[in-house]
Amino acid sequence: MSIDINTNTDPQPSSAQENLASALTPDEVSAVEEEAIQEVVETKKQERELAELEQSLVEEFDAESKQRFDESLDADAEIRIAGAIFFPSKILATMEPDFYKEALLEFEQSEKNDAVTLICEKYPKPIALHLYRALLGTRDTKSRFESLRDTWEATIYIIYALVLGEFRANQYPLKLTRTQREEHISVKQHKQMSIDDIYTQTLSNKLDVIEQLYDYAMLNALPLNCLRIISSDIIRRIRDLNKVRNDFAHSESRSETKTHQYLEKTVDEVIAILRLASELKGVRLVRYLHGTKEYSKHAFEVYRGQNIGADETEIDTSIIQRLSGDKILHPQNILAIYNDHMYLLAPWYIHIQADAGTSTRLCYYQRQDKKTKNFIFAVLGQGETMTRPEADFTNDSSELVSLLRLGGTTS
Repeated sequence: MSIDINTNTDPQPSSAQENLASALTPDEVSAVEEEAIQEVVETKKQERELAELEQSLVEEFDAESKQRFDESLDADAEIRIAGAIFFPSKILATMEPDFYKEALLEFEQSEKNDAVTLICEKYPKPIALHLYRALLGTRDTKSRFESLRDTWEATIYIIYALVLGEFRANQYPLKLTRTQREEHISVKQHKQMSIDDIYTQTLSNKLDVIEQLYDYAMLNALPLNCLRIISSDIIRRIRDLNKVRNDFAHSESRSETKTHQYLEKTVDEVIAILRLASELKGVRLVRYLHGTKEYSKHAFEVYRGQNIGADETEIDTSIIQRLSGDKILHPQNILAIYNDHMYLLAPWYIHIQADAGTSTRLCYYQRQDKKTKNFIFAVLGQGETMTRPEADFTNDSSELVSLLRLGGTTS
């Protein structure tokens, strides 16, 4: 049976309708009117219940995941009745809400499992290793939360090094000034950066630097590859995660129950952010090993996936040839390869020899000692630190300072 609804705002009764109405007794007319009213009431009730269900689903499930689930249900079929179109997702949610929720939960969990597998296998090692340990490495709640915290901190470190590396490779100024485009684009007002800001040790300040350079790149339409990875939404969500970390660090109670609550509160969001920054799977952190101009490929160590060591691979010289020079191709340097471009990540990432010189460990910059001026690095995955003299990074610091002194804009 089909029901056609006339949407004319001023419908005119037909002759048949007028004849039918005249043939009915007043009681019969009243009954018909009452039935019509009940149908309207029932329709409004169903609409209200559907709206309430939609709201409860939004609160209970990730909105983006729910949208993908609905699209998967509606992709292959639609139901037409008397010209009206009904979507399977709406029918299932309305007629069998409990079954819909169960199916959505399974879909969400499947997506999460696939995302975790991809991150642990393909993302840069600092992210992959920590997420693997947070989800699969240990049953200790405190250690799991610390590894999860290390996951989003590693994400900040990598984005930070990558953004600065690309600005440096292209010789874009770090001394930012106002531009005419600022009148048409809503961006935050930022203070001028100094070398102390660049070498900041706090995550919130690193996020400030990332946001400032992101805004400047968007404002001036800079053709940066890193803009494929980051967005204002990702920066905001990572900043919110960092607030959760700070709340936990300053909370009076750090019991097992409290830690578990923080873990459950953040784990899905960490995975969601890493899925949103899916271009990270194409970022390879590498160390140059050897190669010659005559040889078509160069050998590198690649730091990718959850294993603590590095894998050796060869990279075509077409990427190498895009470099203005080969000064960054040195075994001491950690580089990032992304979208067929290569960027120097010094002084943010270095390496050390391990296992009697048979392998290497990735290290990342944490802070500069105020007294000795030594750079202090954390050894990835080992809970240890190491120091390097400031003099080892004189060239890197000088180049960053020169970019801070550059004026003007690229617009």
